[in-house]
Amino acid sequence: MKPLILTFVLLEVMDKELTVPGVWFVFVIPGLIGFLLGRRTWWAGIPMVAWITLGAVVQLLELHDPFVGQSILSEAGPGYFIQSYAAIAVSLSLALGGMRIGWNSRREQTA
Repeated sequence: MKPLILTFVLLEVMDKELTVPGVWFVFVIPGLIGFLLGRRTWWAGIPMVAWITLGAVVQLLELHDPFVGQSILSEAGPGYFIQSYAAIAVSLSLALGGMRIGWNSRREQTA
């Protein structure tokens, strides 16, 4: 009976992963901070873009791991993958958009 219980404990992956709202929180908050910082001066958003990129690499490595990724797919479904990609895209868009606004305002001030 003990090996069966141990097997169920080892097969649970999603209890160690972020929930979908957690994924959105982890990615969108730095995106918003990057947007606000980048609007002031474009270079101030660079640390947030780096932070989001690091988080995205970690998340994507877990999603595409041959063992963990398959377990996530079977336990959480394809919606978890879609939501993860969407959260990464939205957060990077926010941070880079703020940096673009900061870049344009700097160019208007010097012109």
